[in-house]
Amino acid sequence: MDNLDFSALSDDQLLALLRATLQECVARNPAVEAAARAAVIDESERARIVASASAAEAAKLRAMERERIAKEAAARVRQEQEATLAAGEKARREAAAREALAKAEKKECNQKQWLARAAELVGRAAHDVTIVCLHDTYNDSSKTRVLINAGGSSRYSRDHLADYSQSTNKLSTKQSLVGKKKDLLAFCAELAASPQGVLSGSEFAW
Repeated sequence: MDNLDFSALSDDQLLALLRATLQECVARNPAVEAAARAAVIDESERARIVASASAAEAAKLRAMERERIAKEAAARVRQEQEATLAAGEKARREAAAREALAKAEKKECNQKQWLARAAELVGRAAHDVTIVCLHDTYNDSSKTRVLINAGGSSRYSRDHLADYSQSTNKLSTKQSLVGKKKDLLAFCAELAASPQGVLSGSEFAW
């Protein structure tokens, strides 16, 4: 009797059958009436539980889908931000590299100009001259001493074409350069005001 088929009945017919069945149960005896009421309550409760469980499962699935969508959106935003930061960092590094190269080129150009000017004054090729700027320990170590040496890598030479002291503003030169002494003095004074360390003409491309 558990598999009775009521699918052919309309809603009104089904309700009429339920009322008639309950009336019959009431008419028989209290025990049958109680069992009938319990059966109706059990079926109603079962239907409510099923509906509640279905709604809870649907809500759970919707929450999971919302979480998935939120995670995907967050990951996409994070990737876009990382790409933007990476592009910015790349641009910053490239700009820094260009700036460093420009500074290096400017510095080299400036150093070559000092060598070229010194070479012209002492009558040598630029690659055959070395300029040394150091502290003037003989007079005032806070001042600069400027040496112009023959040879493109003669940093430690003791035979100087020109030897200038900023502290005394005096210049000694080779006898052959006495005629250029005034120009050499002005050049060395200018260089002492902006000392360049050691400039070896052989280290540059000319």
